Amino acid sequence: MTERKLKVTYAPGSEYKEQIPRIVLQGKWLKELGFEVGEYVIISPSNENIVISKYSESKIPKDN
Repeated sequence: MTERKLKVTYAPGSEYKEQIPRIVLQGKWLKELGFEVGEYVIISPSNENIVISKYSESKIPKDN
């Protein structure tokens, strides 16, 4: 896969009030990376980056 360039837009309905940022990810390239419809993902902020990982029970720390 090659690098993707996406535009941050505003969420529908927010244009008349506060503009809330939105990023939409879609395309066959997601499937090629192993992301399937109906699966969950984990979004992790990292400095000025966003890391998106497939959800896996083993990756999520359990609360004790």
